Amino acid sequence: MGVVAPGGIPASARKAFVVGGRRTVSVLTAAALVSGVVSVLVPAASQAAPVATSLRYSTAPSRASAVALDGATVAGAVYAFTAPDSATTSRVLFFIDDTARTKAAYHQENTAPFDLAGGTTTTASPYATTALANGAHTLTVVVYDAGGTQQVVTATFTVANAVGPAKAPEQIHLAWPAAPATTFTAVWVVGSASTPASLRYRIAGAATWSTVAGSLKTSGTAGSLRQATASGLTADSTYEYQVLGDGGTWSDVLSTRTVGATSPFSFVYEADTGVAGRLDGLAAGTLGVLGAIKAQDPNLILGGGDYISYDTDTRYATIDQARDAWFRQEQPLASRAPLMPTYGNHEVLLGEGFVGWANRFSTPTGVTGQDGTVGDARGNYSFDVGPVHFISFESVTEGTAEPAVVMTWLENDIVAAQARHQPWIVPFMHAGPITDGTNHATNFALQAQLGPLFERLGVPLVLSSHDQAFERSYPLTGLRDTRLAAPKEMSSSLTCYQDSGAGSGVVYLKVSPSGKLSNQANLFSRFASATKPGWTAVRDNLAHHYTTGQVTSTSITMTTYDVTSTGVQTVVDRFTIGKAPCSTGLSFAPSSASLSAATGATAATTASLTSSPSTPVTLSTSVPWLTATSVSGSTPATVTVAADAAGLAVGHYSGTVTATGGGGATAVLTVTFSVTATSTPTTLRVSTHADRTASLALSGATLTGPVYVVTTPDRAGTSKVLFYVDDPGRTKAAYHQENTAPYDLVGGTVTAATPFSSATLANGTHTITVAVYPATGPPEIVSATFTVAN
Repeated sequence: MGVVAPGGIPASARKAFVVGGRRTVSVLTAAALVSGVVSVLVPAASQAAPVATSLRYSTAPSRASAVALDGATVAGAVYAFTAPDSATTSRVLFFIDDTARTKAAYHQENTAPFDLAGGTTTTASPYATTALANGAHTLTVVVYDAGGTQQVVTATFTVANAVGPAKAPEQIHLAWPAAPATTFTAVWVVGSASTPASLRYRIAGAATWSTVAGSLKTSGTAGSLRQATASGLTADSTYEYQVLGDGGTWSDVLSTRTVGATSPFSFVYEADTGVAGRLDGLAAGTLGVLGAIKAQDPNLILGGGDYISYDTDTRYATIDQARDAWFRQEQPLASRAPLMPTYGNHEVLLGEGFVGWANRFSTPTGVTGQDGTVGDARGNYSFDVGPVHFISFESVTEGTAEPAVVMTWLENDIVAAQARHQPWIVPFMHAGPITDGTNHATNFALQAQLGPLFERLGVPLVLSSHDQAFERSYPLTGLRDTRLAAPKEMSSSLTCYQDSGAGSGVVYLKVSPSGKLSNQANLFSRFASATKPGWTAVRDNLAHHYTTGQVTSTSITMTTYDVTSTGVQTVVDRFTIGKAPCSTGLSFAPSSASLSAATGATAATTASLTSSPSTPVTLSTSVPWLTATSVSGSTPATVTVAADAAGLAVGHYSGTVTATGGGGATAVLTVTFSVTATSTPTTLRVSTHADRTASLALSGATLTGPVYVVTTPDRAGTSKVLFYVDDPGRTKAAYHQENTAPYDLVGGTVTAATPFSSATLANGTHTITVAVYPATGPPEIVSATFTVAN
């Protein structure tokens, strides 16, 4: 059947309905609808029906020799458009594989000719059919007339692109559905259904590979999903691995690490990520957060849900194309550290399909969650890594209580982990039980369920996201319904809490977004309270966020970072939960350090570690390129911190040194490492002469009176140098900016520097940090620690 207009429909096929008191004949009965192109014209009561529209396509940008799109078989680039062009048409919306038009339009045209991919009057822009899987698809248009009439036209066509050359493995991500000490599981996508599932691995540096066969993994991706597990591994070891692609080709050599049953390890929690490059600009922070997390090099990644927000991302014709883009985006992280997800409202409630997501991951089974999928028990599950028992808890709404079967499973799961003497229980979820944000409000029903349970069982820490801001509570008891009574803060400290079991209080840590802003307000979440509630320890809604955990059997240290859209990060919060009473005196001085080295070189600095009373300490680092040593092994101690640029690309990296003392007390030193292309990194020098002669290294120097601080060498191509005093994280405006050499702390001329009065600083330890900007690319960051003794 061709285009159907109301004037051509027999009376038996029409039904009358009333609009504004007028009888209008314009709705088709089922008998009038047949396969092919259907155009439904809905005219205003007093408006003449416009010319009926059809969908046509051409293989030429001039739109020449066009034929009907409905029933056509297409390949490669095509030029699809509506015809004829009516002078009264005000706009045309195009929808791909969305006949119900539940998502935003793929494209909108406001002037004729009306093309699927846009263009000019004489030349259309091509639409690449390779963006669609081979098979049947639909193109639906809504044609709006200036008089208020609209037509809805749909064409069904077939995509038949030739199968391309062999496809390298992609979307590689790891998982720990089994023991992290002795196994890891790889999941990846290939192009051909006949490609075997094969994984080969070896301990780092070994000459020979072990190979294991895997299996096909059900998924809606355009390729074919594979899964394989390496087992019988050695705990706390680095393994190299490759996965097999089409035509017998292997992936690049990748690496990951096992974690022993009681071993220290690090993890990252990220949520509300989005896919970079969204047309609405809401995922502007995604790549900056991913880069910051990659520099942390964690052992484990916890996904907090709302990964792509497909309902508002119009770039992808199908949900699986959007999932493919997200897994490609995550591969640099997830091919190194296993990625274990929880699911959010977008995955469960907003049409993305929970099972389609669950099929992409490799997780243990537990119990069906709020999605209600019969027989699917991956909504809630748990797993152990080192001394932590993690629980992926499916919480996706602001007003719904969890089913009783889920709450029973949750309690039994925690009790079983405690019976195994697992030191830490950490649930992570999407929608948490407490927030002061306004994008997504508190679920009071969830407060009444989780608060008493977690307090009674002594759960110390809960991770969540959903509302696009960062909030962290004090350890709380009495969380029931905050509309009726405020919870009790068990400590007023901002940095250290003792976990002594039931009654110690639960710290609720809400971390969001990790790249994508909310569609509700296109902003970070506003807080309901102008000043933070009494239960809130720290909060921030001015940047993107992610959080890291440094874990031992006796302590968990959580560090949350602000990340700007350009990838600049600062620490917004850090606290430790320990098994023993908090030590008030363990600290690094300074608490942060900046190092710089050329590619392949090393750099080092020192920091003082003190406590009261003296305690034995152990040192650990969060990233492989960073080492920390102490001769004494107890406080007070001088800690030597070294960074090795071997194998690192030019850029900026961040890591931490954690000192753990008696009773589980901790102190953390934040290290920023700049890897430069030059073999002569910038250094800071100090002189007592205005002409800058007889200068010494500023690092380790003792200053009195007026001094002259300058960078060296003066490198050609430097665009500017920013100086920061006692601000190694560069969180405030620069103390001074220099645009031409020589680059002095207080400025000056080519022959004479302006003095800096050290008397403006209190006696004691201080830092000067510089950011040296080349003509293009990231700055080199250098910091020097010195002593003022006036």
